[in-house]
Amino acid sequence: AVVSTQSTAETSRGCCEMYRNPSPPPQETVPENVDRIQNTAYSQCWVLKALVSLSSQTLKDDDALTEELENEFCQLWDMSSDKHVGNFMLGEGLCDMLLAPL
Repeated sequence: AVVSTQSTAETSRGCCEMYRNPSPPPQETVPENVDRIQNTAYSQCWVLKALVSLSSQTLKDDDALTEELENEFCQLWDMSSDKHVGNFMLGEGLCDMLLAPL
């Protein structure tokens, strides 16, 4: 019979190293030209398009917004409560456009 000279601690450590969780993947760098507002998932382009759609509808002096435009306006209103989105809108002078239909 062969007797192992390794201690139980050495044996279990080797076992754990063999079955440990893999390391997380390296952080991917995001290109600077990505269309998002700071570190949020919100799109600058979407905000601008929604405001243009809203202002063009307002200029027509129609009393009612389409359901789609009303939903965009509600999303934009909710997004504006995020400090990064709010700062983006203030920096671009877009708050007046957002408040005009009210």
